[in-house]
Amino acid sequence: AESFFDVYFELDVEEPFVLNAGDILVARERVSFVNNTGETDYRWVWEIHEAHAAESDLGDAPDSSNSFGAMVMTAYPWGVQADYPSVYLAGSPPHGPLHLAPRAVAHLGQAVTQEWEADIGFDQDPTNNIIPPNNQANRDLADDGLLNLPLKLPHCTYVNFNYLVNIITPNVDLYFNAWADWNRDGDWNDNMICPDGTGTSEWIVQDQVLSGLPVGINNVTTPQFLPFHPAGTPQALPIWLRITLSEKKWNGGSGSGGSGPAGGYQYGETEDYYFTPQITGAACADFNLDGRVDFLDFTKVANQWLEACP
Repeated sequence: AESFFDVYFELDVEEPFVLNAGDILVARERVSFVNNTGETDYRWVWEIHEAHAAESDLGDAPDSSNSFGAMVMTAYPWGVQADYPSVYLAGSPPHGPLHLAPRAVAHLGQAVTQEWEADIGFDQDPTNNIIPPNNQANRDLADDGLLNLPLKLPHCTYVNFNYLVNIITPNVDLYFNAWADWNRDGDWNDNMICPDGTGTSEWIVQDQVLSGLPVGINNVTTPQFLPFHPAGTPQALPIWLRITLSEKKWNGGSGSGGSGPAGGYQYGETEDYYFTPQITGAACADFNLDGRVDFLDFTKVANQWLEACP
């Protein structure tokens, strides 16, 4: 009768080496044993090891290049294929924005949860950020950095938004980036033209420099950008928006809007949001988007006027 048992080996490596997070080691060893007939037999024993960071963070937007054989996920209820880069290993590049040590220097909002990958393996939530077989996304429970949802994003009208940055280790230069799927086509790669001929990009915040922030929670305002919505839209449509905090500039990531570098980021966090923005009517006088119309709004407009008209 067949029998099943586990065999454990201690391997001595003459020259130790480092496996970075995401690396895979494949090893084999030829071992001898005495079989059931009392004869010496030989077998090749194979081992596969994947290295994971002690803690890491990824996004939770739907990704059709995933660990389940590139199982197609949809971005919107009307059936658009989702091509947002969230999964770090499978189907890469483009790589999902992996942050190897999100709690070491700074992250977005009050909290951050750790996961080894966006769609498989350990996840602190405890479910994975995305579950491709069920076409489920947006499952990271610590996406809490974006303020005043749903955002006011009137068509082709300059706006900005506020977000929270939790500084743990000060005096480290950080960069903030954001992407919005303006044309709702399942990626963050496009550029549009407003009716007055002004161009706008789905890369809505481009390498905003954050330096000198004190330890603790900081409320930060983005530079202004131009929202865009498809022509003929009678009402607001849902949208996917990604925000990323990191220690390096984006510089194109690994080939797609919202992607991360091949080796991942060391610090920071990525958060993804799915919501229906407010798009009707002109932007109100709450220019700093703090929920109030007061003297601070006048000051902001005056400063912008002085900067634009020296």
